[in-house]
Amino acid sequence: MRTLDTFLEKFNYSDPRNLKDVKLDRLIKSSILNINKSDWIWTLFCCQGHKYKNGDFSVPYVVFLVDAKCKGRFFQHLHNSYNMINNKKFPLLGPELEIHFGYSDEDYFLVTVYFEKNSGNYKKGREIINNFCNNV
Repeated sequence: MRTLDTFLEKFNYSDPRNLKDVKLDRLIKSSILNINKSDWIWTLFCCQGHKYKNGDFSVPYVVFLVDAKCKGRFFQHLHNSYNMINNKKFPLLGPELEIHFGYSDEDYFLVTVYFEKNSGNYKKGREIINNFCNNV
């Protein structure tokens, strides 16, 4: 197995476990720093979601770097981070997320998760990010 540092060299990116005094969105900062202390999942980029005066917006998202041996753990943890609504009406609509898979190899994978992208409920998106990151 290659080390995390070796994997990150492909992207010219520093080890997220060493982040301390980095500028992060204040409503998710402590959660992001917390998850980067783990031994199986870290973050490379994130945003708490912002609405700008000119009408533009950025949605809540996190780019996760995950140990490939923990794929199942990642998805189970993501599911557990939502306050599920037991909706029985079809189509089954509940909490919203959008997942994009990036680069992967036999040791690690990158995945971007957008939280509440279409609903625009950034508060809920931040709540899910914080639930996820603080319960690793």
